[in-house]
Amino acid sequence: MNKLILGMSLALLAGGGATVSAAPAVTGDYVEARSCNVYAGPCHYGSEYTTAGREAVMAWRIGHGAFAGQTLDGLSAVAVVAADDNLAITDAPRRTVFYVDERATSRQREALVALLREKTGADFGQVVAVRTAPVAFAEEPSTVRVSVPKIARLDATRMPDAACCRWPGQRWYDPLARAQNVHVGNAAVNEYDDNLLNVRWTNNGANSVLFGSFSF
Repeated sequence: MNKLILGMSLALLAGGGATVSAAPAVTGDYVEARSCNVYAGPCHYGSEYTTAGREAVMAWRIGHGAFAGQTLDGLSAVAVVAADDNLAITDAPRRTVFYVDERATSRQREALVALLREKTGADFGQVVAVRTAPVAFAEEPSTVRVSVPKIARLDATRMPDAACCRWPGQRWYDPLARAQNVHVGNAAVNEYDDNLLNVRWTNNGANSVLFGSFSF
């Protein structure tokens, strides 16, 4: 009996010692704006598919979490992606520039970019540059504003009454990165101008935005 009790006690101790706390998830807000409509009628979608939609602004705001030993709470990052074809074509070669919150230390910046490349599920292709910038990401219940001064600007409003969810066949694109609770938005301003990618666009007034949240 004593041997049985001792054996059970050792097993319990071993089991307790083997328990490892899971690393905290990185969570936050995500928004993406394409250089085409993500929500439109089929004719409009078809006419844009071969001539537009080759660029996108992707933005993340970390609510809470850490990666590679670095706390990332409150930091934001923007990735601008350009391809030779519509980004819905998965094998189209891509080029990306990352703009990372200027409040991040060099180690936080490296960790944040590594997190986005490893965990988001997005294909960034060739990373042309990583730049430090005063990235702004402000979100309210129905609007979001993202900006990289003199480079990128997005002012968007969610579709009223979740209209995009009533006609799912009219939302032609999924987010380029993993996201939950996705809704469509209209961009009053959707602009990018930087010679790093040698592309510029203005797509104001289009239903070009996907709002969501993330947890890695």
